[in-house]
Amino acid sequence: MKYCLALMAIAVMYHTTAEAQNEIDALRYSQTTFGGSGRVLGMGGAFGALGGDVSSMQINPAGIGIFRKSEVSLTPAFHQFNATSVYEGYTKATDKSNLNFSSAGAVFTNIDKSKEFGWIATNFGFAYNRIDNYHVELEAEGPNAYSSLLDTYLNKVNDGAGITPELMADEYPLTAYMAFYTYLLDTIPGDPTHYFSQIPYAGILQNRKLTSNGSHSETQLSFGANHSNKFYIGATIGFPRFRYTEMLDYSEKDHKDTIPAFTSFNIGQELYSTGQGMNGKFGIIYRPHDMVRLGLAYQTPTLYTINEEFYYTVEALYDNGFNPDSTVAGLFKYSIRTPSRTTASVGLVVYKAGLINVDVEQVNYGGAKLSSSVYGFDSENKNVKDKYQSATNIRVGTEWRINPFRLRAGYAYYGNPFKPDVANNGSHESISLGGGIRGNGYYLDLAYVFTQSQSNTYFYKLDGLSPVEQHMRSHIFAVTVGFRY
Repeated sequence: MKYCLALMAIAVMYHTTAEAQNEIDALRYSQTTFGGSGRVLGMGGAFGALGGDVSSMQINPAGIGIFRKSEVSLTPAFHQFNATSVYEGYTKATDKSNLNFSSAGAVFTNIDKSKEFGWIATNFGFAYNRIDNYHVELEAEGPNAYSSLLDTYLNKVNDGAGITPELMADEYPLTAYMAFYTYLLDTIPGDPTHYFSQIPYAGILQNRKLTSNGSHSETQLSFGANHSNKFYIGATIGFPRFRYTEMLDYSEKDHKDTIPAFTSFNIGQELYSTGQGMNGKFGIIYRPHDMVRLGLAYQTPTLYTINEEFYYTVEALYDNGFNPDSTVAGLFKYSIRTPSRTTASVGLVVYKAGLINVDVEQVNYGGAKLSSSVYGFDSENKNVKDKYQSATNIRVGTEWRINPFRLRAGYAYYGNPFKPDVANNGSHESISLGGGIRGNGYYLDLAYVFTQSQSNTYFYKLDGLSPVEQHMRSHIFAVTVGFRY
């Protein structure tokens, strides 16, 4: 189970300037990863050629064809997120945690144990798997002696012949115009199309805080079959859904009281988003030798229907107590088609002593697409193609038996979804450890997953601005209780 560390850090850079329903949303809902049972988590999500676990429905549905007994399992998990941000020598540390269910499901077998050839078993299953977690908190603060966010607005509205306030309301409704409405920008006397800022020179304290909550999960219905204990096939109908909330606050303060008339301003953004979708997964596993298993799985694009509610507020405070504010609220319904996924897997069964599995997954994030019946999304979809690329995700996991115990370890690398000229720090890595015990008709599994990411982001786009250095860490603790019958 990955938690969008690099994405959240980079998203802050773009959302400071208030853009809704854009390429960041397309990437957020396209990036999913391994979740599921303690066994799968402990092996880093590398399970595509092995099967025999409830989470197989998410990775390679052919895996439920390997079951020889019916099974039911439940996996609660605890997630801890920590981050440290450094800006202009100032350090801010944040943390956030939550308790959730990583996986739950059941598989029902219909097996003819007297047969060795032909269709030996047809199995059915249903499962819930959590495929992303949006519980994140990031904060950065520091002095800026060179620029203000308002400078980015001035660069736009003062370009060329300038712009009237009426046209500004049409072209920059959530940025420059709201600053103008709260007198942070004002027309130059005698020139109604050019503007000045209430922060004519720097010397301000800047702060940015992002808090997000929510989850991305999928309910799955699966079918799998076993042919001659050599060839396994499977299919899953997936019903993903997500809930995402985001609070982003950005402020600038005259902390040294050196700017005439101006005290501070604050920009607040609130986003509430829910979505439901549907996809299909198809997989095969072939066992050419008792020690070797080869897997191939394909997930179709997922079409989400999304409902969003957003609020955008700008509030200014001046030395004389004048406190103007402006709020814009809106509702919007749209769709996102996230890209397909293809996973190739190799598994090695070392007699009855252990397992090794490698998954290689390919996802073209540039293939995501936004759509709506009332808006074309032409520029947003162009940004998707211009900014995102195909990425390779690699997962490696192993399990070793010391009966009745199991020891597990895993590693996962998630490739950079951003093109090199956009960002080179979108990749991240996870390390997993796990263990378990197998009894007569029951099992208990434990897993720990550590994920870390580093990135440099910016409060806004302006030459000479210092980056925010962000170091993010995620810890997952999961336990699975399962029964076979």
